[in-house]
Amino acid sequence: MNADTGALNSLHKTYLQCVDAKMTEYLTNPAVRADNKEAEFCATEKVAYFAFMKTNFNHQYQNILRVEANTY
Repeated sequence: MNADTGALNSLHKTYLQCVDAKMTEYLTNPAVRADNKEAEFCATEKVAYFAFMKTNFNHQYQNILRVEANTY
């Protein structure tokens, strides 16, 4: 595995771990749900992941955008 692939996998793992922790906290704690003002969980981690993908794996990045555009 080359260095860029390893870095992308690491960023993806960080993003998913953050989403998992935030979602678990959100679902198990009513106070967190009541006070939640975030439009999206882990936006900083997502931006880092997608920015790296866009720079180093543009074809895969474009595929993800295409899937998201057709999903929502």
